[in-house]
Amino acid sequence: MNAALAMRCVCGHYAEGVDEDDLARVLRVHLDREHPEFAVDVDDDELRTIIGASAYIAIGGEAAPPFAGGVRG
Repeated sequence: MNAALAMRCVCGHYAEGVDEDDLARVLRVHLDREHPEFAVDVDDDELRTIIGASAYIAIGGEAAPPFAGGVRG
């Protein structure tokens, strides 16, 4: 089984990466495209803090809990 670092955006979008750096890149693209009004306020350090508090290990894909790390998804 493949494991990934994953989390859901508050909008419900599921994102995953092979590690924290990859997940940060995926989430940055999502923020820039879908939430530009918030993206300008979230720098890379804050994004990594969010990932540290909210990401979880997903094994085998999108089998994500509905509430991961306190962030609704």
